[in-house]
Amino acid sequence: MLAALVALGTVLAVPARVDAQIKFEVFDNKFGSARSPWTPTLKVIRSEEELQALWSSLGRYVAPPDVDFRSHVVIAYFLGLRPTGGYRLEAERVEIRAGTMTVHLIEVTPGECCGTAQTATLPEIMISTIPWKGPVSVEVRREPRSCCMQ
Repeated sequence: MLAALVALGTVLAVPARVDAQIKFEVFDNKFGSARSPWTPTLKVIRSEEELQALWSSLGRYVAPPDVDFRSHVVIAYFLGLRPTGGYRLEAERVEIRAGTMTVHLIEVTPGECCGTAQTATLPEIMISTIPWKGPVSVEVRREPRSCCMQ
């Protein structure tokens, strides 16, 4: 009986299979403006009109980058309000698992010895990737980075 429970625990601990690793390109990685969402927000942009609307809503005064929406989709993730400077987002990988595209991001946080601007920030990132029609999710892991000289 114990051996069966151990075997069952081993089976349950195996993560879901990754069906595909997907190429992507970061084309916008900013510290948002006061118009950026103040709570974590995911937006999937599938047309030039949607990208232009997002760009305008963020108060961007330059034109958005050119994206060929026949071969790409844009995924924008807004981290939400952070209390100081020193926070940013990095894209780690994009994968498809069980019919869902998942974007894996790293929230870089200020670590030891980091002097930070004493003003709130709104980190965001936008990537372009394959023209995915299915569900999209984001997983964010935190990673403090030290600023100490070694």
